[in-house]
Amino acid sequence: MKPVLFNIPVPFLDTSIPLYAFETFHTIGWLLVIFFAIRNGQRRGIDPNIIIHASFLGAIGFVIGARLFSVFQHFSFYLKNPADIFKVWEGGMVFYGGLLGGLIAVLVYLKAKKIETGRVFDCFSAPLGIGIFFGRIACFF
Repeated sequence: MKPVLFNIPVPFLDTSIPLYAFETFHTIGWLLVIFFAIRNGQRRGIDPNIIIHASFLGAIGFVIGARLFSVFQHFSFYLKNPADIFKVWEGGMVFYGGLLGGLIAVLVYLKAKKIETGRVFDCFSAPLGIGIFFGRIACFF
């Protein structure tokens, strides 16, 4: 069971939405990475929209890559249960696969837009440490 930080009540319904600690810490880390990468980009003359687009595509690539690496690690299980490949809410993500998937997604985006990759990756280099810090804290929950 995942710890719930608190429940958000839904008006006019007899229910609430739980806010889980794991997802909250990951979200805080991701938002801080975007915030500081935008600040770094502005110092280097990079349009903030490029940083935002790269961040969203990197996050999508991260989830896909992390899941694919997990599927490859437990290939015999997923060969017998192929529908479980899409059940990411049940766990099964590998950090290294996510890192590789995110990098590939951002690289493809930057190359397609003909944007200098080194300058954009420089904007993310220090903030990614903050994101990894919050991601590691999330693993305690």
